[in-house]
Amino acid sequence: MAKILILDECPSTRNLLAEELAGEGNIVLSSGTTDLILEEITAFNPEVAILDLFVKGKYRWDLWEGIKNRGEDNSGSGEGCFSAGFPWKAVIP
Repeated sequence: MAKILILDECPSTRNLLAEELAGEGNIVLSSGTTDLILEEITAFNPEVAILDLFVKGKYRWDLWEGIKNRGEDNSGSGEGCFSAGFPWKAVIP
């Protein structure tokens, strides 16, 4: 069992991942906003983070840096994975 954080603006993606991972016995915290994400990470102390870093039309690598730095300063493993959505609106009129 792992503590897993999911950050994705898309509710259907976030809910699918959360349901599947919780169904396997993991403890899951999912968020659709970046407003309090670093505070949530500190309080939840996840072992794994699944992130979509394309938020509100831009890539938020600063979030990944904040999460990595938190992992180095904390007892957490600092492991993580991320996905980044492709901005289809930029290429499809």
